[in-house]
Amino acid sequence: MDTLQKEQLDVNEQLKKLKAEIRRYRIPILKLSEEIGYPAALVSDIIFLRKKPDMRMLRKIEIALNNSIKDIVVSQNKSDQQVASYELKRLKYSTQYDKDKSEAVEELGEKVKTIRTRLQLSKFEFGARLSPALPPEMIQEIEANQIIPTLEHLIQIADLGKVTLDWLLRCGK
Repeated sequence: MDTLQKEQLDVNEQLKKLKAEIRRYRIPILKLSEEIGYPAALVSDIIFLRKKPDMRMLRKIEIALNNSIKDIVVSQNKSDQQVASYELKRLKYSTQYDKDKSEAVEELGEKVKTIRTRLQLSKFEFGARLSPALPPEMIQEIEANQIIPTLEHLIQIADLGKVTLDWLLRCGK
């Protein structure tokens, strides 16, 4: 096998790997072309073997692809961390309670919602005023009596609403 055939096999193998990664991570050809500074039609023609690439061009495409994949992985990790953080916050809260034991729990969500609406705050804004901040989903769950806030958050909610903790936790309005 001469060097020209060997080089062509190397190019074909490299292209197979690049195409597999492009499919796996769903990288748009347009993004790759912008990153390497070549027209998208040319990059597409090279990747799908309509034009013969040289190793220099393949190397540029590979670098752009690796950068795009790193961006995707970093983005996914941040998203996973946010989900994990939300789940960790949920663990702090009591999700199981005997509703027969306390009528006050039944009214707690309604009282929290009353405070929030009286302050004219969205669930996002209300949650952001608490420390540590709570996502709007958790505010929704508190108002729906699905979870009970920690004592720390209950005190802050009472302070925000300018009500006593006693009023917030007692039965009756």
